[in-house]
Amino acid sequence: MPDYTLRPASTSDLVPMMDIGHEGLRPHIEKVRSWNQLVEEEGFKKHFEPEKISIIQYNGVDVGYFKINELEDNLFLEGIYLHRDARSRGIGAQLIQELSRTSEKPLALRVYKHNPAADLYRRLGFVVVSEDQDQYTMIRAPSVKQQ
Repeated sequence: MPDYTLRPASTSDLVPMMDIGHEGLRPHIEKVRSWNQLVEEEGFKKHFEPEKISIIQYNGVDVGYFKINELEDNLFLEGIYLHRDARSRGIGAQLIQELSRTSEKPLALRVYKHNPAADLYRRLGFVVVSEDQDQYTMIRAPSVKQQ
């Protein structure tokens, strides 16, 4: 049984989840380009699609979110973002394992090369399929049993 629960996102989640996402991403973005708060906020608002987002709760408290885009050949995990106090509790690993168990499609994602999460993804069975100067694109085969 996972240590977290999920609930659907709503428009009222935009600001608290933007704060969590920005806090988590900012150090990685600043290693590759400058941070402009207004530009980042506009970008977040543009890509905030509640129908593709699940809010992660831990002990009944909203601690983060993840966003999935279902593509023809994979589930693209656009991001898992956790409040700093909820990190290193195994929530992200449990979430990825559950997504892999319940999907017949591979999971794919992009991660900054210097982000420690890249090591987690490798441990969880993701392999690098391409890269650019700053990021890896990684994929993991589904672990759902075919009938």
